[in-house]
Amino acid sequence: MHSEQRSTGAPAVPRRTTVFVDGLNFHYGVARRFGVRWVSPLALCRRVLSPRWHEVTELRLYTSIFIEGDGEQADPIGQQMHLRALQRHGAVTIRFGHFKSRRERLALELPDGSAGERVPVLALREKGSDVNLAADLVHLAHEGRFQSAVVVSNDSDLAGAIQIVRQDIGLPVGVINPQSGRLVRELADVASFVRTLRRQDVMASLLPMRLHDAHGPIECPVGWGPATQP
Repeated sequence: MHSEQRSTGAPAVPRRTTVFVDGLNFHYGVARRFGVRWVSPLALCRRVLSPRWHEVTELRLYTSIFIEGDGEQADPIGQQMHLRALQRHGAVTIRFGHFKSRRERLALELPDGSAGERVPVLALREKGSDVNLAADLVHLAHEGRFQSAVVVSNDSDLAGAIQIVRQDIGLPVGVINPQSGRLVRELADVASFVRTLRRQDVMASLLPMRLHDAHGPIECPVGWGPATQP
């Protein structure tokens, strides 16, 4: 990994940059860290990335539609509002994966933090988003659709695609970590540069509380905006 600031200097013209967002990794990372979900990843990335280096020309979001009761405070109606707001507010391409249920046996957590009896559960797993993101990153790089890319995720499964674009195609790929804690080693090892999110940048990148599209009004759902939301 190297920093943009350690290279020979900013390019004469900012690089055309496409941002690839791991939607659920971003959504839950920002929600848990900063307490908001009504965020524009496009506006946020434009704040985090230096305009001397990057002209963010496209943002691609990879996500799946929430299912009630998935154990992660899922809100399908709120998510639909959020996706509509993103498409209304900026140039965002959304590609969907899906949730798949599978029967598993998982251990109960005991009060002391140790593992207890294993019990059958019906687990929901998100499928497709990381594969779609990785495939598009490599494919669009081969097509010359961007001069640099940024991946917003802390999922180590994306390291292979990033390495291909950097080593085989010769294009820089940065990583923005939406999660708390350090970036996973696999991504840190292959990223051209790394950025983290700051509260002031997240709060400055909220979507308007009310929007309107061809389907009607769009309003920030309760609990998705800042605590002082009217």
